[in-house]
Amino acid sequence: MKKFLGIMAVLFGFLSCNDGDVTVKSISFTEIENAASCGDLVYKINGTDAMIIKITNATTTAFINTVGVREIAITGTTKVIYRTYSATPSTDNFCGVPPAATPSLAEEWTAIGGTIQITTTAKKSTPNATTGATSIIGYNHNIILKNITFQKPVGTQSYDTFVFGNFTTSTTLAYPFSSSALSKCSTTKLYSQIDKEALLLDNLDPTLFANAVTTTPRVANLSNTTNKLRYLVYNGTLPTAYFCNTTTPTTPTLTESWEVDNTTTQATIEVTTTSVGSGTNVVYTHKIYLKKVNLKKDNISFYLGDSYYLGDITTP
Repeated sequence: MKKFLGIMAVLFGFLSCNDGDVTVKSISFTEIENAASCGDLVYKINGTDAMIIKITNATTTAFINTVGVREIAITGTTKVIYRTYSATPSTDNFCGVPPAATPSLAEEWTAIGGTIQITTTAKKSTPNATTGATSIIGYNHNIILKNITFQKPVGTQSYDTFVFGNFTTSTTLAYPFSSSALSKCSTTKLYSQIDKEALLLDNLDPTLFANAVTTTPRVANLSNTTNKLRYLVYNGTLPTAYFCNTTTPTTPTLTESWEVDNTTTQATIEVTTTSVGSGTNVVYTHKIYLKKVNLKKDNISFYLGDSYYLGDITTP
């Protein structure tokens, strides 16, 4: 009987010390400023530790160049994985085909629930010292894991809020367009395009391009109706004369539309006209400047500058 009671005492002591609890490991990646990526993976490495986020079609669903907050549930196709390696891992451990076998994997946790919260903000360049012009140079995606639970080799570990940190994406905005030819469908519609992007002037006042030499520039206000200026981005290369079609082609597809914002300053178009030749052989050249133009999409904007030379058109 004493022997039985002794065994029970030892067993009770063992159970009371463990009680289903597991060791809580402290992990952090906030000291790593920016995450790296390849394909659908975004990851951070801190010493021998790594945190990996996998989101299917990540660049079109999660890390898009639009300011705002998105939340994505951790499911079978959206994964968050924490790993510890025998030594500091490299890109080849995540992006290699196949992934590098060394250093070896020491431990892996897989998230079994939670939400990935992504807050996207625009990164703007320092204003040009002469013109004040700015540009959007990228987008920062701040990632927080909410109510996340990891399945460990033994037990689970949960966080109400786990700060993954920042992931930056670049932008392909190609302006300025002054290096590309300015084209016209008519004197009420002008455009300048580079690859997938264009500056479009539409519903223009035709008197801006009157066939008469100017002594002072002709000036008109830009707006989102008359003398309408837009900066447009598409998902494919723009064909020649795309904007001159009577019916807008179905491809490529418009992905971004930036419009004039006159909240702080009134944007204007200025046209100076010169001529060469005489009589029936005279040709007029109209030099076009855009003044104090802010272009805005959603809650972000950039400034073309105090004076932006768009280009020239000629009329007979």
